[in-house]
Amino acid sequence: MSWIAKLKMLSKFPPGVLYHKALNKLKTRKEHERYLKHILPVDPRVPSTDPTRPPIEIASDFFRIKELDFSGIDAGTAHWLLERYREKRFDLLGSGWVYNRYDSEAYGLEGHRFANSLKLKPEPKGNWIENVVAPAHVPFSRELWTWIQDLDPNYVPIDWQRDFKSGFRWDAKLDYSRQRKLMEGQIGIDLKVPWELSRLQHLPQMAVLSESLDIRKEFAVEYLCQTLDFILANPIGMGVNFNCPMDIGIRVANMLLAFDLFQDRLDAQVLVRFKPILATYILESCRHIAQDMEYREGLTSNHYLGNVLGILFGAAYLNQGVLQDQFLAYGIQELQRSMDRQFFNDGSNFEGSTSYHRLSGEMMALGLALVLRFGPEHRDRLKCYTNSDWNFAGPLFPATEQVFNAGSAAILPRSFFEKLAKSAQFSKDIAKPMGTIPQFGDNDSGRFFRLTPTGRFRSKNEAQDSFEHLPAEYWNSMEFDSFWEEDALDHTPFTALVDGIFEKNGASTCSLEYAVGSGAINSSELRPYPVSIGLPESFAKESSVELPYTSTHMIPLWDSLPAALKRFYYPDFQLLGIKGDEFYVALVGMSNPEQHHSLSHVHNDKLHVELEFAGQSLLRDPGTYLYTPIPKWRVDFRSVFAHNTAITGDQEQNRPLEGRLGLFNMMHDVRFTAETFSDTALGGIIRYRDIVHRRKVELTNSGITITDSCNKPFMVNFEPFEFYSPGYGKRLRVRN
Repeated sequence: MSWIAKLKMLSKFPPGVLYHKALNKLKTRKEHERYLKHILPVDPRVPSTDPTRPPIEIASDFFRIKELDFSGIDAGTAHWLLERYREKRFDLLGSGWVYNRYDSEAYGLEGHRFANSLKLKPEPKGNWIENVVAPAHVPFSRELWTWIQDLDPNYVPIDWQRDFKSGFRWDAKLDYSRQRKLMEGQIGIDLKVPWELSRLQHLPQMAVLSESLDIRKEFAVEYLCQTLDFILANPIGMGVNFNCPMDIGIRVANMLLAFDLFQDRLDAQVLVRFKPILATYILESCRHIAQDMEYREGLTSNHYLGNVLGILFGAAYLNQGVLQDQFLAYGIQELQRSMDRQFFNDGSNFEGSTSYHRLSGEMMALGLALVLRFGPEHRDRLKCYTNSDWNFAGPLFPATEQVFNAGSAAILPRSFFEKLAKSAQFSKDIAKPMGTIPQFGDNDSGRFFRLTPTGRFRSKNEAQDSFEHLPAEYWNSMEFDSFWEEDALDHTPFTALVDGIFEKNGASTCSLEYAVGSGAINSSELRPYPVSIGLPESFAKESSVELPYTSTHMIPLWDSLPAALKRFYYPDFQLLGIKGDEFYVALVGMSNPEQHHSLSHVHNDKLHVELEFAGQSLLRDPGTYLYTPIPKWRVDFRSVFAHNTAITGDQEQNRPLEGRLGLFNMMHDVRFTAETFSDTALGGIIRYRDIVHRRKVELTNSGITITDSCNKPFMVNFEPFEFYSPGYGKRLRVRN
């Protein structure tokens, strides 16, 4: 990008944001140079003989597997998934169920395919490790490999540095800051693929699925081998999996959750040897997060929330110490502050995405479930920490200035509970009759944790007929007649977790998550925290503006208006809807000026209509598909031309910034006003630049009528977009 283009791009940011960007750039560069001198430890374990460095220990446990409820787990699904995890086969971000080993070949992404750059055959002596990590890390990594061989001589290691969709491979011999340079200027490479696997979310799921089948002892060895495998191939600060602090934070939480769920099936001698390795890896991972904190411009997002949760989980499990206690206080402090900043008063998330709402909501809920399990020792640590030598990006306030109260049963203030309850109610209200949520804004299939599998078995023939993102070579090599497909649009695990915290509505189909939530309550003081979310009043307040161009679209559905319809309206998220047992219609505005400043996960879908009736999706948002690997797909799925709203010429609603920066930065052009909300009508108006568009959706005795008015000539395409993506990396051809 030329200097002129850069200056033009920077001029789009508010002055305050630019100031914080520049300040953080300078600070981050100095901190990074200092940090790089300390990320090449030969052995990450702390010697107990060093009097200046007391041993780091896993000193707490919070989530006991015997307290969980496995009634919602299907035995057939559990068996199928456990075998795939043991085979080192994963289906992440549209990859299909593929092997991810050092000798695996990729099927490619939209024709972009990279040859395996290693093609290693790991052997017992561990000489292969010299090709994977830097020389300073080889001795310790080889020691871990020897231990893995003792545990399971047939264990096949995972290639953690690889995009197993395109085949591109990063390099753990290089520090995290040099990874993006390796892929610079190349198309078809997706950083999200190794990051997603490195979250290690399959390990806690492995624990609960094997327990549901009473074979957890058998899979405890697989858990231990995979965890050691990850540590040996991912030294602290090295490789692609230390490039994104959010994913490190999610990984820390899942490593500790998995340890909690497996530790009673590990031999005592194994625990003595393993716990110091895990503890030090956790602490150093948290230190890395703090050093590379995604506290950009003083403004935060789901990425920063992932940083906070990793630090909070790490500090909660580790023994007392100056840094650990600071991390503990910081984690709770920022959990509360992030709730205040990232969730509106109506409970919806500020990133303009129904899917990111679930991701951030899960982080808030599991963070609370952890904090509510704190005993006297953790509460004492919160009272006695010091912030005098805190030198990380985010502020750590002194104990006397904290909003949280370590002496109360809840620790966090009532406002946190209220917003969390509302956030779960939001996901329930926007869910369609078939149980899925509409994909307003981005959907990267992101989760904080996965316990209950949500999805279905899909036949190979059915999938091959509609999945456009997987090549014929993949289907020709597939030996399954049917396979498990996760449903990224099912928010039930999140709402069940929150219901468990409030003991609301009894157990759901996601009994595991409900039990995780309900097990957090150890005081009757928390029970009087019900949150009343009343039905908003109806209104009709159309503004008097001349809109000479109009069109009407009628969709016949029924012979008479359905009974028992319920309406919902979230004024901060700017979403209106009416739903029943078989009917659902929603009108989206999502142009709140208090949304995240970059609009990074917002689509040009304003006044788009989502419609479902009698088990059929009649009008729906096409989803997201991809982010950065192939920019064209990102642009196409986000565009106004992919949604059933008014189109005036070639005008987008919110204009993206120039170049690749525009993939996650748009101008705040659109303003939305809700005008009609009743049992039988929804309406709103948007204004952007010199364009004004009004839409009204009315329920009649025969179906629905959509009326559009605009101050300029326009068109509306009610035919579905050519493709549909129900989750990140999936592209299905739409057939009329």
